[in-house]
Formats: sequence, C-alpha cells, structure tokens
Amino acid sequence: MKVIIVDDEQIIRQGIKTFVPWEALKCTMVGEAANGLEALLLMEKVNADIIISDIRMPLMDGLDLSRELRLKYPDCRIILLTGYEDFDYARKALQYQVEDYLLKPVGDDELTKVIGKTVKKLEAEINRQKKNIQLKNMIIENKESILKNYIENLITGNIPDSRILPKIEDLHINIFEHGIYQLIIIFPDQDFSEILIPENSFIIPYFIDRQEGRLVLHHIDPLEDTFFKNLKSKNISAAVGSKVAGISNLQDSLQEAESACTYRCFLNSPALIHQSDKEFFKTRFLRMLPDPLSYEDVEIRIIEMFHSLHPEIKDLLSSLLHSCVLDGNRQEDFIRYCRRFYNLARKEVERKGIKISLNKNDPFEKVNIYDPWKTIQEKTEQIFFGLEENVLNSSKKQFSLITSQTISYIEKHFKENISLSYIADTLAVSESHISRIFKKETGINFVPWVNKYRVEYSLDLLASGEYKLYDIADLSGFSDYKYYTRQFKRVMGISPTEFRKNLLSPQK
Repeated sequence: MKVIIVDDEQIIRQGIKTFVPWEALKCTMVGEAANGLEALLLMEKVNADIIISDIRMPLMDGLDLSRELRLKYPDCRIILLTGYEDFDYARKALQYQVEDYLLKPVGDDELTKVIGKTVKKLEAEINRQKKNIQLKNMIIENKESILKNYIENLITGNIPDSRILPKIEDLHINIFEHGIYQLIIIFPDQDFSEILIPENSFIIPYFIDRQEGRLVLHHIDPLEDTFFKNLKSKNISAAVGSKVAGISNLQDSLQEAESACTYRCFLNSPALIHQSDKEFFKTRFLRMLPDPLSYEDVEIRIIEMFHSLHPEIKDLLSSLLHSCVLDGNRQEDFIRYCRRFYNLARKEVERKGIKISLNKNDPFEKVNIYDPWKTIQEKTEQIFFGLEENVLNSSKKQFSLITSQTISYIEKHFKENISLSYIADTLAVSESHISRIFKKETGINFVPWVNKYRVEYSLDLLASGEYKLYDIADLSGFSDYKYYTRQFKRVMGISPTEFRKNLLSPQK
C-alpha cells in the first residue's frame, strides 16, 4: 500500500518514517507534505492508498484536506493525528469518514496497529472489487445463457414478483416492470439472421416438437413498432401471443402463442398466426383438399388402384389427409395409415406376380412427423409414386396357380405354425415341386417369404405404439421373440427397437 505523511513538523514526519515497520505492514512510503495543499499536489502524482495527517497545519489543515480527499479520492484511507482533544474535531473527522483519530503523542505500537488494521481493510476491499470484476466478466461471457435462464424463469413464473426488479438490476437487463410485452414463437428452420430485434426485446432458443425455434420477448414501442413489418418482409412464420401489461402477465401471452403454434401444420406459405385467426388457416387448408373418404374406402381403393395401376394416388391421399384432420388425428396418425396402405398395395402387387425392387429400409422413416401437413403430404405422395414407378418399370409376369395358392395360404394362415409340407398335401403335389416352383417365380425360398410377410405385418403394430415388442412378435406369427428380431433385421436392415425409435424421432 502507498502511504503519504502530512505534518508541518519535520521531526514528527521523520519519526513516523523511521519507527513504523513499513515492510512488515506491506506499505511503501511514497512522499511527505508539510500541509494539506502540498498533500493534494502530491496525491495527483502518486495516488496514495493511506494518508496519515496532522490536523492543525498552515494553509490547509487536516480536516479540510480530509474533505478534499473524500471528494477527489473516495477510496483512500485517512488517519488523523492531533494534539487537541476537541470534540468538534472528532465530529468533523467522522463526517469525512476518517479511518481513525489519534491523540498525540502517539506511541509507535499504537500507530503501527492502526495502520495494520487499515491495510487489512484495504486488502479486503481490493479482493471484493476483484471478485466483482470477475463476476461482471462472467456475466458478460455467459450473458446469453444467463439471459435465457432468467427470461425462461420469468415467463414460467418461477421468479416471485418481489424478486423481479432486484434480479433485473443484478443482470443489467433493461426490462420494464410495467411495459407492454408480447411473446412471439418463431417456428424452426426460419432464417432469423436478418431480423432486427427492437431495443429492450430479447430472443432465446425455444423447442417446438423437439425442433429448435426461437422465442421473442417483444417490448412494444408505443410510438413506432416495426417489428412485425420486419417479420413479414422477411417471410418469417411465427405464432403471436397477446399483448400484456407488465412482465408478471407473460404466461398469458405464452399460452396464446403456444395455442396458435399448434396450427402451424396448416401453413402452406409464410404467415403470422394469432390466437384469434388460427382456425382460418385450418379452414383454408381443408378447402384445398378433395372430399374426405373413410379409412375403409381408402384401403379398398388403394388395393384396387395398384391392382390396375390406376394413377389417382394423389387425390386419394389428399382425401385421406382431409379425413385425418377432420377426425382430429395428428401427422403421425396420417403417416401410420399411409404406411399400412402402402404395405397393402405392395403385397397386392407381389400377389399378382409383379417383381419390384425396393430398399429394405422403411420408406416412411424420413417423413418428419413434425412437418406441416403440406410437406408430409408431398413426401408421402413421392413414396407411393416410387412404388408405382417400380411397378411400371418391372416385368409383369403372373405367378403360376401353385405359387398363387401358396401365397394366398400364407396370407391367411401366417399367424399359425404353417409348413410347406402341409401346403403340398393340401394341393396334392410334392413338397420338392412346390419348393422349386416357388423359388423360381418369387426369387426366394418358402420360409424367408413367410418371415418377410410376418415382418411386414408387424410394421403397423410397431407404428401404433400400443404393443410391447414380444407381443408384436407373437401377433405376427413368431413364437420366439429373438428369432423375430433376427428376421426383422434381415428384412428391414435395422432392429424393431431402432425402427420404432426412428418413427418417433424427427428427421432433418
């Protein structure tokens, strides 16, 4: 610590310099002065930490010096010495926040003790300031994370009203308790890089159906609010909550924004969805679709369609989608129906002896259940068009009567313990003859065909999410769960567990 001694008597200054153990006190003498004016001039050069001063001095006494030091150098510590036991001196010393007030003659031990105590206070203050600087730096470095957590707690009501304002002051966040606010949910996959966030508004990550969007805490400027014009000009889609007075009512705005957010699946172009007009988007979307059909009618027509290769799959899927929406079904329900009808169509094609080449993987695994209806509709159409194209490009060789009867028997009795020998006895032909004809026309042996059919049947059960895996194995004709798992992986390329997980995970 840097120390200045101020006294108009040279002998006293010299005594203090000589007899105080400065090094042991972690102090350094940086100067001395004969009066207050000299001390102030010296302070401008050395900015000392501790001033030891007499009170009665010419030109400027110790009390006036204390007053000036407190104004110009508020962090320095002042120790006053005086030969007069005057209460008025003591009162003024307290007024100027003097560290200590000692009566002359002062013993070396007493002065050393007072200086040591002052040094400890200064060190404690320096450490406190260092910690404050470290804390401020930490807040600056982690401002986004701290702000995110704070606003999340604010919106969810986890910060009591009594603590809101102190918390804001601690974090230096410009949130006004009685301002007008509005919460906006920016949907995932929106290019938000060029959007200007208004002053005193904040943006944090916000997950919608496992996909990362943005939540904007918008402080409304009553004079000029151009934020929504900016969103529209950049073709941003978002759900808009109501305007609320005060940050304690943000939950009401969030509830409305989340309610409007559920209607984003009906968008076919960028739009801002408000609670009051969310039904408009659903109605407009349904008007673009053909009349709805029952699920039974869709199943029958799909089988008929692929039996005769009739190219009306797009209208049929649109009618199915219309029915799903009217029945309150979600996107994943529509995908499950489509997967079932797709498998039925593929089996119908194979029943007629048309060989098609398809990937082992489930073609629907890349259809994101959280996409808008329009996107899901287009992806599903492409899957059916792919099947149709495979059919058109494949040879249309019809199975023989024996093979057709064998396949028909499998489809009716696949849940039973069927064998090729039993079918041979039923058709009154040898087992080896059936085996040879079946392999020649289908390209695979009897048992792999049966297992393939059972695995394909199990796909709808897996997609429903209503059954445990060992129950699905049993319902699909597999008596052994481990054997079912091996055959599933051979046919589909992945395990049943992975298949079900893929159905529930959003795909990018």
